[in-house]
Amino acid sequence: GREADGNERVPPSTDHHPTGVSSKDVLIDPETGLSARLYLPPLSSNHHRRPLLIYFHG
Repeated sequence: GREADGNERVPPSTDHHPTGVSSKDVLIDPETGLSARLYLPPLSSNHHRRPLLIYFHG
């Protein structure tokens, strides 16, 4: 479907992506429709913390 700004909506990736990175969409504010897409790196057995990157578009 299309977003309110006319852009085509792309679904989040599946867990079976070749890079191991998956993504999921999270609704932050249902009243305004504000959402975010989280990109999740593959799980590692060493339990190291990962950096957080926030990118605002629009």
